[in-house]
Amino acid sequence: MEANDRLMTTQEAAEILGLSVSTVKRMVENGELVAEKTPGGHRRISTSAIEAYSGRKGNKAARILPISRSERLPEPASLGQDSIEYWCGVLHTALLNSRVEDARHAIRTVHGSTGSAAELADRLIAPVMSRIGHGWQSGQLEVFQEHMACHLLSDILFELVRQARSRNARSVRENKVPTAIGATPEGDHYTLSGILCELTLLEHGWDVRNMGCHLPMIEFSHAITEIRPQIAWLSVHHIEDATQFPQELNHVRETCRSMHTRLVVGGRAISHDLKRSLTENDAIFAEDMRSLLRVLSDLHPVVRSAIEPTGSLHRGLHDSR
Repeated sequence: MEANDRLMTTQEAAEILGLSVSTVKRMVENGELVAEKTPGGHRRISTSAIEAYSGRKGNKAARILPISRSERLPEPASLGQDSIEYWCGVLHTALLNSRVEDARHAIRTVHGSTGSAAELADRLIAPVMSRIGHGWQSGQLEVFQEHMACHLLSDILFELVRQARSRNARSVRENKVPTAIGATPEGDHYTLSGILCELTLLEHGWDVRNMGCHLPMIEFSHAITEIRPQIAWLSVHHIEDATQFPQELNHVRETCRSMHTRLVVGGRAISHDLKRSLTENDAIFAEDMRSLLRVLSDLHPVVRSAIEPTGSLHRGLHDSR
């Protein structure tokens, strides 16, 4: 292996060579294509080995362009590069060190491999942000580090949101898709869960109106009455007034009922009593983004994904459940 090499998965090598993954694996087993094994037992093929094979076959198109320093992520010591644990580690390190390109690479790899914003949210972003949150609660990290991580993540996720909106633009203009609106309540400034709800809904073809953070509940009720969406979501990570909020939430629920809107509520600030009250009154408490997907399936059984999964990570995520 040469000094400037990077190791690639069989999926990546297959895409470069224009072959199937099974063909590449067979070539490795036959010794036609040189591969190495990680401590975790995963096949990895160096860029120089791919270029050497291409040279022998006269395939000049398969030459690999050098990557920038910021893209040269460290190889995992015992977990495969395509494992979710590895990408959680990459994203955590990138966020705490403000390495924007590394964070973007981790997010786009998981998102592209699974084809799902819900998987991205539940399997990558949620555990990483939980780890960062525990870090500042225990005094290992500063609050400003969590704020920086949230801001960096928001910027990257907005890129995916813009792409999804562009894909949906024509259907939305022609009023061919259902509508969803969402926000966080007054005093709640947490942005990530709302953006991930927005991206999840957009990927399934919905017209989404994200009203952002710190929205008074009376204004949310007005929006439901005006827009008449099929879904209204509330992401609740902080409650300003614990005595007033249940009454405000009940008013939103009644508005949803009158407008035939499905109310979906999530977030760590929702107490057990509030969860029980929601489920007893035709609303839904969503533990995670996959819970939101189940709501979508109930309302519109035929849903479409905006992107198709592209790599073996998709299988790994589902196999690990």
